[in-house]
Amino acid sequence: MNPLSYLPVFAFLLAVGHQCSACTAFCLKTGNDIVLAKNLDWEIEHGYLFLNERGVNKKILNTDGFNKDVFNWQSEYRSITFNQFGKEFPLGGMNEQGLVIEELNMSSVTLIPDSTKQLINEFQLVQYLLDKCKSVDDVVRELKKFQCKPLFQSLHYLIADHSGDVIIAEFNGSDFNIYFSDKTGFPVLSNNNYTESLKYLSYFQGFGGELPVKNRQGSNERFVSVSNLLAKYKDQPPVSYSFQILETVKQIDTRWSLVYDIENLRVSLKFHSCETLKVFDFKNLLELESISGLGGNLANCNFVGDDKINAVTTDENFILIQTVFSQYANLEKSDINYNLLNQMSLLGNRNLKGITNEE
Repeated sequence: MNPLSYLPVFAFLLAVGHQCSACTAFCLKTGNDIVLAKNLDWEIEHGYLFLNERGVNKKILNTDGFNKDVFNWQSEYRSITFNQFGKEFPLGGMNEQGLVIEELNMSSVTLIPDSTKQLINEFQLVQYLLDKCKSVDDVVRELKKFQCKPLFQSLHYLIADHSGDVIIAEFNGSDFNIYFSDKTGFPVLSNNNYTESLKYLSYFQGFGGELPVKNRQGSNERFVSVSNLLAKYKDQPPVSYSFQILETVKQIDTRWSLVYDIENLRVSLKFHSCETLKVFDFKNLLELESISGLGGNLANCNFVGDDKINAVTTDENFILIQTVFSQYANLEKSDINYNLLNQMSLLGNRNLKGITNEE
């Protein structure tokens, strides 16, 4: 290829490649096994694992006219989630039906209000879908009810279920674009819009183009690297191979790496400052009579598995949110939104030890 012919490719990269935050996620399917894996890449490291009970009444956070009417629901399924902004505001998780959802940053979108749809924030959407859905088909149906109004940032989602169905869901300002990986061929997500990443991938060897695949920095580059490594998969254990892929696209600010083993309802997590792999067997935890309010601090290197899970107090939840808000404000060079902090804390503390009956 003439070197000049590369210029449109690199111009495309410059146009869509920049992102202030970085994460990578993918699904690996082999036989009856399906895993979903993700690197959380940004400077804030604090986080908790929470167990979420079925049969619990929930409501969407209502801030400054965010919703004219309070939207309520009751959780139908138990879930295990990984949270930075406190209980009920997860970054991702898995429910007892084997539905897994993980979020990643994407380019911001402008909301086009639709009075026929319910507004929901980017994190409670994850919890709602885990509470109410047992499959990707359920998720697609439920997403038609909502518009996403972020509390912090626009996100898109990689979602998989126990049957092996995988979708990418991206809010476009009015509704959700849904991409089925069985049709696109690439169950991978980074921080560019999915269609942009697919277009960029088409320039590389093995995917229709002539550019050599190399492990480079950048959202689209990680998309290419992961797609290439998934194509090379043969007979390795899927969980360990997934961690190898995550290690390949690891960033300087990778705080944790997650691999969900959906068939076995097991989650493995590597926290950047802990040597020991944390493994949580959700099947074992489902045998407990109640899991309400249970969890643990992911930064605690002694918190290595489900036998270390304990009750999380309201004070611990508040401190988590307060710490993350402070660090987020520092990153954004903005003031702390104490009103939002307190509202998120009160909502999450409703089902934790030590909370009063006030709404």
